[in-house]
Amino acid sequence: MAKILVQLTGLFFMGYGIGFALFPVEMANYITGASPSTASGLMDLRATYGGMTAGVGLVLLLLAAQKEHLAFALLTIAIILLFMAISRAFGMVIDGPANGFMYGYLVAEIIGATISLGLRHSMVEKPQ
Repeated sequence: MAKILVQLTGLFFMGYGIGFALFPVEMANYITGASPSTASGLMDLRATYGGMTAGVGLVLLLLAAQKEHLAFALLTIAIILLFMAISRAFGMVIDGPANGFMYGYLVAEIIGATISLGLRHSMVEKPQ
């Protein structure tokens, strides 16, 4: 189960990143209802949402390939998703009303982090 979760998360991040790298305007409009209006804004969207997110996905896939790295991969997923959830919730408080995607992502981030931590906990040996 742990390996499958890491692989699926890696594939999701890679797909999301590639989508933003290739189609930043369309992806941003679909998810947020708006997109950057400057070349630098589009470049940063491609780099951050595109390149970095795809890179995180690739790292997760590489970690999933070796059993001894699965616990670390699960912790990595939990940390990333929790920081995303905290930042998203902060934005909901200070930025105003969110669309349905934002609430869906927040729920998915919290559930994904919880599952990742639970799986990691079940893998780590307990001291006797």
